[in-house]
Amino acid sequence: MADEADSPFMRIQELSGYLKIKVKTLYPMVPMLPHYKVGRLVRFHRDEIDAWMRSLRVSFGEEEAKEPKERDENAGKKEKGDAKGNDTQKKRPGKAGRPTMMQNTDVDRLVRRSIDQFKGRKPRAKSN
Repeated sequence: MADEADSPFMRIQELSGYLKIKVKTLYPMVPMLPHYKVGRLVRFHRDEIDAWMRSLRVSFGEEEAKEPKERDENAGKKEKGDAKGNDTQKKRPGKAGRPTMMQNTDVDRLVRRSIDQFKGRKPRAKSN
């Protein structure tokens, strides 16, 4: 049997040490990583991981690296804009979709009411 140190294939624990990323962080990333499955076992090829890491490189001045799938999907697509080249797409605000304090209060009331009903208590008086 070949020595594991000589093999270009790594287990997730070895990949964790190689990339200096915790195993528990790597597990959810497996679908994004180039990997091989042998039954239930997952293996990563060192050269493919190196290429994947190079594809995530952020150049000076870039804000965020795009995921490799995003890069492939967006390759060759032109940015939408007007005739002058100005970007006309609407930008989403950073906190879009977060519940407001009022919505949280409504949820809290609903949960309290459900618990009270389940435990057979009288509903609490509405407080503001």
